Amino acid sequence: MGARGMIAWICAVLAANAVAPASAQNVPAGTYLWSCRDVSLAGGTLTAICSAPGGVWVAARLEDYPFCVGDISNRNGGLFCMRASSVLGVETPAARAATRLPPAGSYMGSCRDIRIDDGWLTATCVDHAGRWVETRMAANWCALWGKDIANIDGQFSCR
Repeated sequence: MGARGMIAWICAVLAANAVAPASAQNVPAGTYLWSCRDVSLAGGTLTAICSAPGGVWVAARLEDYPFCVGDISNRNGGLFCMRASSVLGVETPAARAATRLPPAGSYMGSCRDIRIDDGWLTATCVDHAGRWVETRMAANWCALWGKDIANIDGQFSCR
């Protein structure tokens, strides 16, 4: 084998044993790739080392990344995305744990028996006549619009 053949063989061996870049490891696309390194996947969790304010690099993780809708970004060293659970009402394992507590809102002052059932906010709220009426809505509905959950005449409303 001549010198050119040997160089070609060495390059082929090195290329075959090289570590693939993040994009070749089937990591999800997103703007986080511009400011994060050492990206890896473990089950439904995306981990990376991301730049943070002050020029430091910090460990970041994003659970249930397959449920992200749109861009995955680096925000001050943390991985963030819009969840399918907040856009489409799809419940993810991480969202399930977070939705056990009812969302805050002005309704809490005039409703009782407040609970979350399968992603639905349910309560008994007082109406204009002083009667207690059961009402229900998707627990994340008002949050999608950045609005308060209010009790309007015994019914949940976004305002």
